[in-house]
Amino acid sequence: MKTWKLVAGILSIILSVVVFFQSVLVGTANTMSANGEVGGSAGVFVSIFMLAGGIVSIAVRNSQKNGGNIMDKLSIEEAYKLLEEAPRNNKELWIKHSVNVAIVAERLAEQLKLDGKKAYVLGLVHDIGRRAREHVGLRHIIEGYNYLKCLGYDEEARGCLTHTFYARNLVIPNLTKKNTNLTRNEIDFIADYINKNGFNIYDKILQIADNMGSASGINTIERRRTESMLRYGITDISEKNLQGIFNVQAEIEEKLGASIYYLFPEVTDNISKTLIKDVVKIKK
Repeated sequence: MKTWKLVAGILSIILSVVVFFQSVLVGTANTMSANGEVGGSAGVFVSIFMLAGGIVSIAVRNSQKNGGNIMDKLSIEEAYKLLEEAPRNNKELWIKHSVNVAIVAERLAEQLKLDGKKAYVLGLVHDIGRRAREHVGLRHIIEGYNYLKCLGYDEEARGCLTHTFYARNLVIPNLTKKNTNLTRNEIDFIADYINKNGFNIYDKILQIADNMGSASGINTIERRRTESMLRYGITDISEKNLQGIFNVQAEIEEKLGASIYYLFPEVTDNISKTLIKDVVKIKK
């Protein structure tokens, strides 16, 4: 989208110059023939407007608001469409997880006096890197980032990278563990991106939301982390990740002035109605 704004701006400026000279020639001819025509003058005004439009297009191509491109905000409707049109099979549980993450993110953001709709969208597309297939390891974060970046959604792309890590010192240990399916260049890019940009409040909200919203509903972080570790395996970094998300939880709760679960009464209802065998695979 930024490239298109640049190209459109340049084309508009070039065309304004062409229109201007044509109008000058027409105006000169009209004056010499004294025929009363005003086409040349009108053309000059048109060229001025085209020139101004081109300059504005180039000037605002990198303009940002709250970390994202002003013109490239993903709507809730468009985010749902991205999920529904994903080419992967068996996407029902993936969509349910994404929606529950969005619900948690929106509620937390609104309680913190932030943009709830923005948080909802970030939640919907945080795992868009799994749109083609589920079992891609950490590769889903870079695939999601690249996909949304190509569509012009910079801030939403950012969420694809930042929702997985809970502190800068956890980035490299997670990126270099086994079976991440990432190339060396991708690891370097992600590490450099996080190191430069850090984590903003929406990133941290998304981290909490991802650790509460599952396909079965909204759960405690402890239950969701247990489910994740049993599904993907417990590694030497698992304990540090657990401590990391608890640190993020503590920071959010300090801002809220209350437990995060105060905002989610459905957590108790979900836990009381969900059998453990429906959450994790029980080994006999």
